Amino acid sequence: TNINYRYSLPNKIFDYVAAGVPVLASPLTEIAAFIHKYKVGVCIESHEPQHIAGMMNYMLNVPEYSQWKANTRIASEENSWENERKIWLEMIQKIK
Repeated sequence: TNINYRYSLPNKIFDYVAAGVPVLASPLTEIAAFIHKYKVGVCIESHEPQHIAGMMNYMLNVPEYSQWKANTRIASEENSWENERKIWLEMIQKIK
């Protein structure tokens, strides 16, 4: 609906990967980039309930599901607060 929405990366994406749950999401710019980078799920093409249900069934019944699930661990580790904290503190130190 607006540019902020299009380029957002909601916290729930990080919640899903931290829980080891493969992601099914809208193909918004940053969400799609995250899903494709870490190979943790798929994007929907439509918000129609039948399409979403079909994609859920697809995800649960393809061999890639186990790989998506395994990749959530990598995505979670790389995007943890422990790692992000270091980057944040380095930026703060440069400003001082």
